[in-house]
Amino acid sequence: MTRVEHSRKGSDCSSSSSSQSGDTPSLDRQHSSHKIPLDTKYPVVVFLSGGAWIIGYKAWGAFMGMLMAQLGVVFVSPDYRNFPQGTINDMVTDATNAIQWTQDNIHKYGGDKNNMYVISQSAGAHIGALMMLLQARKVQIYKKLKSYLIQLKHYKKQSKMNMNNINNNATNNMRNRVNDDIDTSSNDDKTKDELELDEMIKTVEDKLLSDEYSSLWNPQKDLKAFIGIAGPYNLQDMKHYLDGRGLYSDVIYKIMNNDLRKASPFYCLYDLFESKEANRKLKPLNKIDLTSPNKPYISMTEIDFDPKSMRINEDIDYDATDELDEGGDSKYKQSKKKINNGYKLLRPKLNIDSIINIEKVELKLPSMYLFHGSNDLSCPVSNTKTFSLALANYGVKTFIKIYPNKSHTAPIIEDPISGKDPLCIDMLQIIYPNQSLTHIVHEIENTMTGGLRLPQFIIDLASFVCPF
Repeated sequence: MTRVEHSRKGSDCSSSSSSQSGDTPSLDRQHSSHKIPLDTKYPVVVFLSGGAWIIGYKAWGAFMGMLMAQLGVVFVSPDYRNFPQGTINDMVTDATNAIQWTQDNIHKYGGDKNNMYVISQSAGAHIGALMMLLQARKVQIYKKLKSYLIQLKHYKKQSKMNMNNINNNATNNMRNRVNDDIDTSSNDDKTKDELELDEMIKTVEDKLLSDEYSSLWNPQKDLKAFIGIAGPYNLQDMKHYLDGRGLYSDVIYKIMNNDLRKASPFYCLYDLFESKEANRKLKPLNKIDLTSPNKPYISMTEIDFDPKSMRINEDIDYDATDELDEGGDSKYKQSKKKINNGYKLLRPKLNIDSIINIEKVELKLPSMYLFHGSNDLSCPVSNTKTFSLALANYGVKTFIKIYPNKSHTAPIIEDPISGKDPLCIDMLQIIYPNQSLTHIVHEIENTMTGGLRLPQFIIDLASFVCPF
């Protein structure tokens, strides 16, 4: 992780500013220090590097991290297991746990956990997109499990009250002669139905407390935005293309646990989530490349809907981040729905397996920004175009930018080396939407490199021999 507290001589960026959205360290030519006081909270970026799932390394984001740190951004660059040390499941797990760790600990480094962004590139963008979708699904299933647990406990409580009322009315005299020392809650006195109910409650509680739900950050609530750069979001339809590029099919199948469809964010979207009806106007594919100087990103959809009609009506209101107390009881708030004792009490029909294996759930994601070079040969730009349209079709606020004549690595490697970094400027514009950062970014890059610029023909030659 790149610390925010450091100094570099000759820079023109001061660090005495607020961390509120839209505020950045102001340009101050009288000071060269970049020491940022940790009593102020700053935006946080978690960067997932690329590397074809085989050579990924956290240091690939070092240049970006140093630049962002000088603009008041706490930059976290975690490692994840590469193949063959791990497969895609391990990589997604590592990335998910890294987000949870950042949520829990970033305040120690001056970061604001309520102002977090995930930036990912190439294979990292694939891992990040898959992580976002699977985490969104996990949060929804966790909510359903908690709701089911609440229903079971409510049913148990109400059935016990009903049984007590019957016993009080029918056998009041007999119950008065029962010795107080007898444990009336023993298993011998419980009916078969009560024992089954207790077992069901314990099973759900154990599931909620399992390691599977140890990382429960909410993509929609805990992240401001996801930024994916040159990501391969559709491996199922790219397998022959990747094979021709040198990432052979037998290798990619092993990395993806022999299921390319399940490992493709594009298909994962359709297979695991339900689409809500809305009046959406999707951006035509032939207009995606059109950009406006005043609008750096293209919104992939314009959605007109009534928020009230899109709201899910639930009998129980709860927060997925609520914890279970020591006794296993859920800290929830029941709605004010009145219960009529005159109606027959119905036992919950669902079971834990039907919830966990539910086919589709509602998709809830933060704003998604997808960037790509138009001349990307490692991962065709069609990946970003089609995935962005799919996200927009599900009601996700999706933005896209295509960089003309840029290769797979140009926005993140060649451009910064040559002294032009439009990608970083665009990403910082998301973090600080009310600031113009072009001049500041260029001056910081000059300071970091000492003004040294490689000749363009050397950069062109390096790009030519680059395997990506």
